[in-house]
Amino acid sequence: MKKYLWLLLLNIVFISCSSTKYFKEKVDLCGLVVDENNQPIPYFEMTCIDSKGTIEYAITNENGIFVFQNKKSGSYVLNGKKNGWTKLTDKKINFIDYRQMTCCKVWSIEKTLETVKQMIFQKDYEAAFFSIDKIYVDEMSLVEITVLFHKVFLLMKMNEKEKSKFFYEKLLFSVKNQEKDNYFRNEIDELQKLLEWRNEE
Repeated sequence: MKKYLWLLLLNIVFISCSSTKYFKEKVDLCGLVVDENNQPIPYFEMTCIDSKGTIEYAITNENGIFVFQNKKSGSYVLNGKKNGWTKLTDKKINFIDYRQMTCCKVWSIEKTLETVKQMIFQKDYEAAFFSIDKIYVDEMSLVEITVLFHKVFLLMKMNEKEKSKFFYEKLLFSVKNQEKDNYFRNEIDELQKLLEWRNEE
């Protein structure tokens, strides 16, 4: 079923982007943003940068489709973000065919945390921090608290005292601005104990 949905979405993108017969003129640069299960992601904020450094903005619709209108053939760089998803960073495309469809895959915070937990189990803390750092967060969101919590924990495991203190202060600030701050209180207290223990070494 997922396979057929995937093909249907690609056909929708193709139809919406192939209304121009000749690519000598400007046409629409279209694409699709999907998750780790190839499911479309709506409301993903996209930017498109041309060879002159001009930046344009777009957002995916409910089907995960984004459109940058009136683009000439050439090289472009795509970036994107959405709270709780890995960032799309510097995806380079060579736009030479008006029928061309660009697919951008990102990962949810849930999938990323699964990978991070495996890395922690293997004591590969640097790789785990690198993975968690890819997640885009809105300030004062529950996603930010989750990401900051993991960053502090990993930095302490890596003996990065100053960096762990910095993110710990950000974590406390975010928690204080949440109505559900009690939900995180036990975890914060455990982190504080670990931080104090590290500082005594």
